[in-house]
Amino acid sequence: LTADLEEEVKNAANALDRLLKDVVTEATINCQYYNMQAFMLECFCPKFKALNSWVRRSLISWIAEFDSMPNSNLTQYLPQFLEDLFFMSWDSNKEVREASENIIKEFQK
Repeated sequence: LTADLEEEVKNAANALDRLLKDVVTEATINCQYYNMQAFMLECFCPKFKALNSWVRRSLISWIAEFDSMPNSNLTQYLPQFLEDLFFMSWDSNKEVREASENIIKEFQK
């Protein structure tokens, strides 16, 4: 949806994206049941092959969100998407390039 040509659809998709991030963050912080492994392996990591810059920006924003969560253990999933993250640093879209480079730098710390 974030790659749709209609601006209203993009805005709605971004609002939904923010809501989902809030729900996932709250569930993780409050130690409610949330299967991070299932989400990462079945839903999230396969999307990293996307070539669309809008989709890539959305994926990078989710990585940043996961990385900010306490006890997210995101590094255990790093092999699943690191190569694609490097490819994103060559994206034709400047925002995607900068965002992916920033996330890569965060993982180097």
